[in-house]
Formats: sequence, C-alpha cells, structure tokens
Amino acid sequence: MEPKDFTPDLRTIAIPLLLATLFEIYLYMDGHRTDLVWAADVVAFGVMAYLLTDRRKRAPEDVAYACGCVGVFLGLVSAITQIVLDPTSFYLWFKLITHPLLAGVIGVLSGYLAAVGLRMIFPPASHSSPHDA
Repeated sequence: MEPKDFTPDLRTIAIPLLLATLFEIYLYMDGHRTDLVWAADVVAFGVMAYLLTDRRKRAPEDVAYACGCVGVFLGLVSAITQIVLDPTSFYLWFKLITHPLLAGVIGVLSGYLAAVGLRMIFPPASHSSPHDA
C-alpha cells in the first residue's frame, strides 16, 4: 500500500489553520472563557472538513486524520499560550500534555462527523449519464 500525498491538503487548510491559531491566541489574551475557544476550534475543524471534502474529494477517514493533526497543533499552541499568560499555574505540565491530546481527539471526531455529514448532504456525483442506458 502506497502512502498518500497530503501536500495539496496542507496548502488547502493553511489559511484556516493560521486564522484559527491567531483567533485562539487572541481569545486567550483577551481573557475569554475556554468554552468559546473550544467552539472556535470546532468551527475551524468544520471549515477544514468542508474544504477537504468538497475541494479535495477526500474520504472521511482522511479528513479525520488531517483534522486530528491540526487539533494536536492547535492544542499545543493553546497550551503554550496559556503557560505564557499564566506561568504560575499549578497545572502547567498537565496542560502541555493533555491539551494537545484532547484537541486532537476533538479534531478527529468533529472532522469525521463533518465529513460524513457533508457527504450525506452533498453526495458525490455519479459518473453515469442518462445516455449510458
């Protein structure tokens, strides 16, 4: 089995990833609640799932993998941002380990569910025409 090339997918999700990262840092620096940050992450995963499903025609498993990787990255950025903003926190190392894992799991789940939902709403076009019969 040949490994898949995800390079075009990285180009497709680069802008939403950058915007989600900057928005997340802004929310933490502005002192917003963490549930708003998680909601913003889920929206970002949905946008990425849409881009990968609609434009790149990726399978839901590939979308879940990509959103999981992005989730780990966003979780790491989030944990580092929280550590920089509050270096006296008791849960410093706990956040650094668990936040990326939790964000990765949420990325996998929301990416997969969004991709399956998009496939149900907009099924892939069949290649048969009415003139083939």
